[in-house]
Amino acid sequence: MIKSTQYKILPELKIMVEYFSLETSLKDKIEHRKIVIQDKYFNPNYNFITDFRDTHIDFSLDDVSAYIEFAKNATKMHGDRRSAILTNTPNQTVFSSLYILELKNEPTHVEIFLTMDSAIKWVGLSSIDIRKIESVINEMKTKAKER
Repeated sequence: MIKSTQYKILPELKIMVEYFSLETSLKDKIEHRKIVIQDKYFNPNYNFITDFRDTHIDFSLDDVSAYIEFAKNATKMHGDRRSAILTNTPNQTVFSSLYILELKNEPTHVEIFLTMDSAIKWVGLSSIDIRKIESVINEMKTKAKER
């Protein structure tokens, strides 16, 4: 597997799915977000599912604050949405929690989840949609392994 940041926008479900593998730095996250907001299908009001389960987040506390500052200035990102972050390690959970704490007074509502089922419910999808989302993530994992 290689270091990878990928996404897929599913307009029919009004959701964007993101996948990160190996290691994710502040630079990776910002560059990824710059690409995403230029996508013609990007809608800041679509909900997000971000899968960090296969990455080590290499952020400092200052990096979390720097990312929040970047996000506040990237007006194309501003929207009223729910974002589910999938984690499975303390490292992923700590940095995701710090991010959530920094988001106060923003219209984006973010929660951390250990299971896809809980994440799906949080973003307003039905349990039927879980297969579609898992299929998208598995495609991204396969691409990361093949690169």
